[in-house]
Amino acid sequence: MSEPNRSQRIINALNQLQQFLPARRSNDQVAINVLTGASITAVASDDKDSGMLFVKFPGGESIEVDGDLYLDLQVTQCARLTVDGSLDGDGSYAKQSASDSARIHQKHGLD
Repeated sequence: MSEPNRSQRIINALNQLQQFLPARRSNDQVAINVLTGASITAVASDDKDSGMLFVKFPGGESIEVDGDLYLDLQVTQCARLTVDGSLDGDGSYAKQSASDSARIHQKHGLD
């Protein structure tokens, strides 16, 4: 098995982040952002260190992005989910999220 190129290593890293974890994938060649519905794949290149990614949005719009910058943006989004999310945060958004989550889980028997 060959060593993954930079683009694939970035996709592997994306798949570790909160906004990508819930997506069920048939393989690790794609990352799916469940918040936006965007699917991320590697751009075919002879340069194994290029790190370019192909982002396809629902509705068909597609763009090529610098994978390192895209990963940085997604890491920041993950941090915001952690700080403002209902599990561990203690700010006003986190408290409201925790309250809403508890109410919804209770109402629908999801506890």
